Amino acid sequence: MSLEDFIEKKQEILNNIQNIMKENAKKKMYSYIKHIDSLEKNDELMPNSIYWCGSRECATVIEEKTGKSILSSTDENGKCIVCGKRGNKTVISKKY
Repeated sequence: MSLEDFIEKKQEILNNIQNIMKENAKKKMYSYIKHIDSLEKNDELMPNSIYWCGSRECATVIEEKTGKSILSSTDENGKCIVCGKRGNKTVISKKY
């Protein structure tokens, strides 16, 4: 095996390892997120997922009732937990 082939193969292996580690970390992170359909079912210590329409008014209600901040949204659709309008699945959690 030539030095160039070795370097290319080494980089390919390292990229594969990195991708596997990222995927495993993502799966583990998402395993901790519990979906809730009522703000009263909020798990205070763990992150939750909800559906949120994106409005500032609904965000304020979510933050006041749960003590958590909105972190990220996905493309998955459902009804906003506050107003019932169309919303995206959103992760909420306490910021430290």
